[in-house]
Amino acid sequence: MAEDARGRLIETAGRLFHERSYRNVGIAEICREAEVTKGSLYHFFSSKEDLVRAVIEERWSRIERCVLEPTLGGAGSARERLAAFFAGVARGGEAQLQEHGKLLGCPLGNLASELSTTDPVLQGQIAETMDAFRGHFRRVVEAGIASGEIPSDRDPETSALGLTALFQGSMVLGKTYRDPGLVSRTLESQAFALLGMT
Repeated sequence: MAEDARGRLIETAGRLFHERSYRNVGIAEICREAEVTKGSLYHFFSSKEDLVRAVIEERWSRIERCVLEPTLGGAGSARERLAAFFAGVARGGEAQLQEHGKLLGCPLGNLASELSTTDPVLQGQIAETMDAFRGHFRRVVEAGIASGEIPSDRDPETSALGLTALFQGSMVLGKTYRDPGLVSRTLESQAFALLGMT
């Protein structure tokens, strides 16, 4: 039962932070939505900052398991794997738009924008997560170079950083314009251009 309460707190906090931002969600609301007392929250987490660290871990694990590994880590050519990733992200955006009437963006990107300049511990954790995210792109680029799909003069690390920046930027623009298609239309073509894939 205790682990159920902890899991509900992490899940609820993650959802609320994604929907409304870390700053706009208080401990009392998290506890109420999770049906957990404040005492129970402080049994598991020493502070709201401690809770958000657990949220970052959980969200990253979910993104890696449900989005990155099945697409970027899946079968097929580098082009097919990248296209599957972009299409999956666009579908996720469409689902957000239908459920919430707006795009929520990348939960980790949102937290990075909000917290990276305010808490050095959180900044470090978010940076490690972005490094791991970038690693998925790097492995696709390396595979594409090995297969001849991507020109050999492309640096995998620099290319992966560029793809990560394109992705996070498209999330911001998608939120701004309420257009999940920005990911599949704009990001995909720009990503292939960055990689020299014709």
